[in-house]
Amino acid sequence: MKIFVATTIFLVITCLTGFSQVSCSDQLRQAERRYDDGLLEVIPSMIKPCMESGFTTEERINAYKLLIQTYIFSNSMSEADEAMHQFLKAFPEYTILPTDPKEFVDLYNSYRTEPILRIEPFLGVSYSMPYVFENYAIGDLNSSVPEYFSNFGLSLGANYTDEIYRDIDGSFGISLHYSRVGYYYEVFDFTYIEGTYIDLYIGVPLSARYYFRINNFELFAKGGIETQFLLYSSNNLTRGFYSGEDNLVGAVNLTDFHKKIDIQPFVGFGFSPQFGNVKLLVDTGFRFGTIAPVDHNSRYSNDELREKYYMVEDRWIFNHFYLNVSYVFSIYKPKKIR
Repeated sequence: MKIFVATTIFLVITCLTGFSQVSCSDQLRQAERRYDDGLLEVIPSMIKPCMESGFTTEERINAYKLLIQTYIFSNSMSEADEAMHQFLKAFPEYTILPTDPKEFVDLYNSYRTEPILRIEPFLGVSYSMPYVFENYAIGDLNSSVPEYFSNFGLSLGANYTDEIYRDIDGSFGISLHYSRVGYYYEVFDFTYIEGTYIDLYIGVPLSARYYFRINNFELFAKGGIETQFLLYSSNNLTRGFYSGEDNLVGAVNLTDFHKKIDIQPFVGFGFSPQFGNVKLLVDTGFRFGTIAPVDHNSRYSNDELREKYYMVEDRWIFNHFYLNVSYVFSIYKPKKIR
């Protein structure tokens, strides 16, 4: 009995919902015919009850256009403005079509339709690419030199973006970068060192992005510069012995021994895939380190690094290959401007 009652209620609700949708669709078609016949005074009462629910998205857009046109040709400009304001709040990203009536377009253009704020959060992966200028060591560099190994890291942050000129956007923001680089050095014939540099930077990126299209693909080129501030740096080290002695293992904090600022220019290239109503930005490129973090005056100052692990830091920079995925949140506030 309970199953029968539940099924009956479900069928009744389904039928009523379907009837409402069909009824509103019919009302819109009838209102369009009344508009063509010049019977403007009946149109608002025909379509207003269905504005909140009953129309599909496309029908609701067409209903707003019809209502606005009706008010314009009825010389009811205050009602036309109110309807346009409601339309822009409901569909802030609407783009004018070639088929839109001139009167609708003129009223649309009398409003501020650009977003007042665009925030672009991003998440990405990076791949470190160390470049060594000069090696230093306790051992004999003629017999062996330290080796560095690329590794994966993470990036996240958010940018404020705005249009600079036509297809060019500018942005600035804040970012957080976590990177790793492997290290290995056979310092003497009886001992070796291996470790992983771990760095954490907070950055302030400033960039420009140029959009262009190839066939139906929206692409962009990107370039800029990021000032990065060191939050933390360490090397998780192991000093091993070929003789079988117990290894020395530990993490050496290098934050106080490294320079606190790096300036990283970057270039990239990307595209904008669309997934339903969601449009993402995917870009890949390179960040170039420019400031060697190890100060020459402090190179031999870290007693733990030198005496326990037999390690002296080299003069190097870390470049990065990156891949970021972002999404732009646009905040609109439609306003009459003329």
